[in-house]
Amino acid sequence: MTPNHIHLRAEIIIEDEKIEEHKKLVLDTSNLVEATEPGTINYEFYFDRGETRFIVYQTYANSRAEFVHTKGVASRTILSDFQDL
Repeated sequence: MTPNHIHLRAEIIIEDEKIEEHKKLVLDTSNLVEATEPGTINYEFYFDRGETRFIVYQTYANSRAEFVHTKGVASRTILSDFQDL
């Protein structure tokens, strides 16, 4: 583990009827982050077996890369859709 890397973990609870919407948003977010945020080293989502929540692990090269993610296209567009579910 590099000392300057920023590691984050988030856990989101999913309502039963919203699982397919969450899966689509997860895929869209991952693809957009990969395409537009070179300072993002790792951005992985995992659903639990019951698909009642998902966990995201994020690793950024440094605090600047994390800031870029926070202000980036994915955070401003797709990730805000998670709040609407």
